[in-house]
Amino acid sequence: MGNLTADVELKTTPSGVSVCSFSIAVGRRLSKEQQVDPNAVKADFINIVVWRGQADNCYKYLKK
Repeated sequence: MGNLTADVELKTTPSGVSVCSFSIAVGRRLSKEQQVDPNAVKADFINIVVWRGQADNCYKYLKK
């Protein structure tokens, strides 16, 4: 599970296919050896591209 980093962006190809792109941040706890602060969390950022009907649904339902 992650958090959206920005609002979803919807584009259409010249042939009329919907393309949606967005990024999510997923928190990852550090091991005890890596921690300086006991509540330290690092984030991994994942770029996602979705096509066609799923792109339309993502644009409709995903908001930051």
